Amino acid sequence: MTPLTRREPLLVVIGPSGAGKSTVVRALARAGVVDVNPSWTTRPPRPGEPARCVEHRFVTDPEFDALDRRGLFVETIRPFGLPYRYGLPAVRPPRAAAVPLLMLRAPHIPVLRRHYDRASVYQVEDTRDRVAARLAARHRDPAEHGTRLRDYEVEVALGRKEARRVFVNDRDIAALVAAVRDAIAADFGLVAE
Repeated sequence: MTPLTRREPLLVVIGPSGAGKSTVVRALARAGVVDVNPSWTTRPPRPGEPARCVEHRFVTDPEFDALDRRGLFVETIRPFGLPYRYGLPAVRPPRAAAVPLLMLRAPHIPVLRRHYDRASVYQVEDTRDRVAARLAARHRDPAEHGTRLRDYEVEVALGRKEARRVFVNDRDIAALVAAVRDAIAADFGLVAE
C-alpha cells in the first residue's frame, strides 16, 4: 500500500502521559471516525496494556530493526532519554470516511513536520495532579513515573504552541470524546453523526 503523501491531511493527537489521549483515540477509532496508524516501540507494555492495542505495537529490538529495514518507519527516535525506541510510521491512507491519525508527544512534532506538511495537531491535557494520580496507578516503577512527570509543564506549554486545538480532560470522558469528534468533523469536513 502506498503511504500517505506529505501533503495529504493528517490528524495528530498529542499530550503528556496520563492526560487521556489514548482513551480519546480508542473511542474515536471504535466509532470509525479515525484510522489510527500505530506507533511501534521497543517499550514493554505496561501492566494490563495489551501487546497490540490500537495506538501502539510493542516489539523486541530485533523485530524493530527488521521493520525499520523494511521501510515501515519514516524516522526513529529515542524518546525522553528512556531506554526504548519509537518508530514514526509511514502513514497509510485511511479507510473510507475516516481521518488518518497518529498519536505522538509534543516534543516529537518537529520530527513529524519533516515528513507531513498538513498535520493538524490536537492536544489532550489535564492538571498535573490528576495526571500524577493516573501515572501512580499505572506505573509501579517510581523512576518511570517521575520521568514522565519531570517535564510535564514544559510539555504542556510546548503542546499548546504546536496544537491547533487544545482539549482539557476535566469532565467526563464521553463529553471529551464528543468535543474532539465535533472538532474533527469541522476541521476535516466530515459529516458528524
